Amino acid sequence: MNKTLKPLFACLFSGLICTGAAAAEPQVINIKTDGSSMVMSVTSDGEVLFHHFGGRIDDATPVTGIKSYRRTDHGTDNLAYSTMGGRNFREPALRVTHADGDMNTELRYVSHTTRTLADTNVTRTVIKLTDTNQALDVELFYTAYAEENVITTHAVIRNREKGSIVLHSFYSSSLPVKARSYLLTHLYGAWARESQVDHTLLTHGSKSIESRTTHTENPAFMITLDSESFDENYGEVIAGALAWSGNFRLNFEVDEFNVLNILAGANPYASDYTLGAGESFTTPEMIYTYSSEGAGAATCTTGRATTAYGTGIPTPRRCSTAGRAPISRSMPRRSRR
Repeated sequence: MNKTLKPLFACLFSGLICTGAAAAEPQVINIKTDGSSMVMSVTSDGEVLFHHFGGRIDDATPVTGIKSYRRTDHGTDNLAYSTMGGRNFREPALRVTHADGDMNTELRYVSHTTRTLADTNVTRTVIKLTDTNQALDVELFYTAYAEENVITTHAVIRNREKGSIVLHSFYSSSLPVKARSYLLTHLYGAWARESQVDHTLLTHGSKSIESRTTHTENPAFMITLDSESFDENYGEVIAGALAWSGNFRLNFEVDEFNVLNILAGANPYASDYTLGAGESFTTPEMIYTYSSEGAGAATCTTGRATTAYGTGIPTPRRCSTAGRAPISRSMPRRSRR
């Protein structure tokens, strides 16, 4: 018998399936606080996919194996930082015209590091990405505040091309979320009637909350998952706030697979930014928290974190201040562009 056929027959007669070398498990990036996890993975071709933001998961490997059933020839899986180019047909976090006029950007994984800062309650993860064809780098910064269950994020865009590039969209974060339904809660207002509460059940398509020349909208929101009613004490809630006093945009897009893609950052409207060769651009900081005990807990955890780390947002009076005492520190601050 031909020697090359012997292993095949051995597998068939033993009832085994022979597929050659075992597929390597994806590299997992698990950013954790005491009560939450933000899970990403790196595919074999270098894409960084986003899988989970919610309750803490110590072993996140099984999460990365959940299939999305997206067609590979139409659209991408949920990217950690989406761009205009390749197979992404949703609103991108980053849209660039490169020095040679090319408008296609496809980011791939280079490396990532996680380190504990001087305050052992705080860890920082930096994911380095680079474009497949252009000398463009993006670094995604995630800072986790363990006791406060808060994760902040921003992006740094670096131009290594020979000429200037133009940034058209440059959001601070891209957050894909998967649930059966999404109830958006945010604040709006005007003089003498500030902080009016609005609840909107998101449907397929896009909804934006933005400020261009006024201050009638607030750069913060809550998303109640799997419920059409807002509750202070029960249910899963994701809360976000942009640490930015300029024009902003929060974009909520529910796609055909019922995935909610959240983009948050500086408003791209009339905001094209020319980035010279060798220069870098740092986006504003986006603050996230997750609660499995309703909106009240999300408000309190964010309040305690911002009080402890000096961003100037007071803890709501109804929240307990027991535990971590306020200290004179600052979360990472970024200058306006």
